Amino acid sequence: MPSQNVPTCLSLIALLYLPVWLMLSACGSSNPTLPTSPQTIAYEILAVYPHDTNTYTQGLVINGDVMTETSGLYNKSFLVQYNALSGEILRRESLPGEIFAEGITEFNGRLFMLTWHAEKAFVFNAQTLEHENILTYTGEGWGITHDGEHLITSNGSSMISFRNDDDFSVVKTLQVKDAARTWDQLNELEFAEQRLWANVWQSPVILAINPHSGQVEAVVDLAELDRINNHTPGQSVLNGIAYDPVREAYWITGKWWPNRYLVRFKWPETGP
Repeated sequence: MPSQNVPTCLSLIALLYLPVWLMLSACGSSNPTLPTSPQTIAYEILAVYPHDTNTYTQGLVINGDVMTETSGLYNKSFLVQYNALSGEILRRESLPGEIFAEGITEFNGRLFMLTWHAEKAFVFNAQTLEHENILTYTGEGWGITHDGEHLITSNGSSMISFRNDDDFSVVKTLQVKDAARTWDQLNELEFAEQRLWANVWQSPVILAINPHSGQVEAVVDLAELDRINNHTPGQSVLNGIAYDPVREAYWITGKWWPNRYLVRFKWPETGP
């Protein structure tokens, strides 16, 4: 019946003549936030401590004064706990020769350690280093941390995965980027102060990442520390970041580095 179609036709005509600004306003609310250029974060060195130059650092985590660190390489991987201030070794566990240890994090009283190519995450008791479980995943393992709810892992690409701690299943993924580039080679991870921090393999920088969008909000340039400690270019690179809530600062080191640093990041006056 033609008479019933008239209002519909008039409505369509009216829509065609809506002001452009009104249509853009209606559509704009669904557009994602565009990536922006990251800020540069300065840092202040609070203290310097010795670091075992035989440790090929893959992961670093601290609880009180107890530092837990993983060292990689086939036939040489191990897990060690020591006093962060004195360096006294508390516990050390050698790992099977076929395992190339990667990142580690402490979550709910357990240590979760990734492996590079074995597609296995080893679970240890955080107090005794007793082996408790093995979880599996697909692909390479690089860095791991947690946000209090999920484990967060990297695999050397630009993608970050959020996982359940009971079965290591993936809950969601994020791509890490800013206005100029997509960041890959993401390695050691740390979650602190509502941000995800990531070492970039073969680069003397640490990224501050928005954990909800994947946007790189800031970059910490640690080239000077890398210059002092990187005695085997391509190998003894920056890798190791652990937030210390007691001291409100970050522990920084690298593979085969002779030093560990306790540093405080200094955001620009405009704020994070």
